[in-house]
Amino acid sequence: MKISRRRMLSQSLYIAIGSFFVPISTSFATGNSKHLSKGLELIHKVLSRPLDVGISHLDRCLSSNKIDIENHAGFKDYISSLVTVFFGHHHGEDEIMFPTFEEKIKDADFSKLKKQHKELHPLAEQIKDKIDIDSPTIDNYREIRSLLQDTKDLWVKHREEEEQTVELDLEPVLSSKEQIELSDKLGKHGQSMSKPVNLILPFKTLNFGSGVNFTSGMPFVRTSPDSTVFHSIEYVKTIPNISYSTFFINYKGSLKAGFILIHPKNDQSKVISHNQIIYSGVIFAPMRHIRAPKIIYDKHLLLTEIAKYLDDNFDQVELTFSPTILDIRPFIWHNYSSEKRKYNIKNLFTSKLVLDKSLISMESGETLFGRLEPVRRYSIRQAIKANSFFHFDNNIEESLGFFKSMMEPYWDKRFDLDQSIESMRTSLNYLKETRKLFSCTVLNKNDKPSYIVHYLIDEKRAYYLYGIKTPYTGSFEGTYANWLIWKNLYEKQLSSEIDLEGVNSPKRGWFKLSLGGTLVNYYSLTLR
Repeated sequence: MKISRRRMLSQSLYIAIGSFFVPISTSFATGNSKHLSKGLELIHKVLSRPLDVGISHLDRCLSSNKIDIENHAGFKDYISSLVTVFFGHHHGEDEIMFPTFEEKIKDADFSKLKKQHKELHPLAEQIKDKIDIDSPTIDNYREIRSLLQDTKDLWVKHREEEEQTVELDLEPVLSSKEQIELSDKLGKHGQSMSKPVNLILPFKTLNFGSGVNFTSGMPFVRTSPDSTVFHSIEYVKTIPNISYSTFFINYKGSLKAGFILIHPKNDQSKVISHNQIIYSGVIFAPMRHIRAPKIIYDKHLLLTEIAKYLDDNFDQVELTFSPTILDIRPFIWHNYSSEKRKYNIKNLFTSKLVLDKSLISMESGETLFGRLEPVRRYSIRQAIKANSFFHFDNNIEESLGFFKSMMEPYWDKRFDLDQSIESMRTSLNYLKETRKLFSCTVLNKNDKPSYIVHYLIDEKRAYYLYGIKTPYTGSFEGTYANWLIWKNLYEKQLSSEIDLEGVNSPKRGWFKLSLGGTLVNYYSLTLR
């Protein structure tokens, strides 16, 4: 069977984007007739490694008699994902693969393989129950380690027998076309069994050979030129009343990109935006030592497949890309000449600042201070003379109380203000605990807040999260509060770049642009 290079590329990408249950064997369609056994061997390798990884991780903890608390949440997700894979994989074999061969081979007997499935599943359930706790003990880890070993012993035997049976007895009775069709059915079934998508990125990437670090989220979330604090799984987890799924793209044997999708809490059919997640969408792994035209081509190819995947699998899609994602032609071109649904693209803008020594010296000219609008420079000097009281204590409860009192008269009654505040509380506390929050509060003559601003920081930059003021706050206070935060970030070497997070409404937009930043565009898209 001859398959074009373009089709093979498309299928190979689709495999990685969907899950490990998608039609793996199609990537081996090169003229031989062992599509099914090759695909089965691959999924079995994927299932085998986490058993070794899990046992190895637990052995390190047990040998030191110390729980790795930092990694426990990620490790819990990792092992839970393994259980999901086991169940989905075996269910697909029991319900689709074995019945297919029973029709072809009248005396086929799969009772032994099915029995092995039933023996593995109770062990998997016990593992999932044992690890689904927030405060594990050494004894708890010891029990999980024993269960993983029992699972591995059964699994090794089952794997060998099943692969031999498929390759020697079953595969020869199917044509190449029938094998591919069967793989497609198994893939679609596996996807339906894995909703919500529990195959989180640490699980996937670890099974492609990277080191054991269950807290890393996407393996390249810190090194990707496109990533922001909002792409961090750890941050997304702090936001209540949502769920999320994570995906990766494995192309030509290595991880090239990944993305986190946000869903309503009880609806995995929709991908939504959220006001506390400014940027979402795809981030690419660093593409070093590659010629610029090749980078453009590869990214375009990846985004083309992602655009198709999102359309095929979700009723609704809302994404906002980080400003470094510039080539969105694959989404514009998706279903370009057909009557099928198309992506609606919106061009948005933010303002970015590069911090320099003028924050301290207040030098004019080609400096950050010099690029401020004259009224902003005047406001800063006025604030210094007024000797207003500014402090940086990240007092979250004070901030939330202030936010509620200021917003209550204007709040859209369709939305629950208390629920929004609780969501903010969870995220802000996480950011404070992880030292990713930087705040400034301005106090009035009565020692009451009159202006509060919050920034998020990561390894690349600081992000304006929100600021709120009383109607009576002086014009200089907001300007100077932001200026002081930049000054502190620069002096403490915490950040050298500021993203002011959107200049897309007239009043807020002109204020932020008057602070001397550079206009930068980014894109959001919707699909309904």
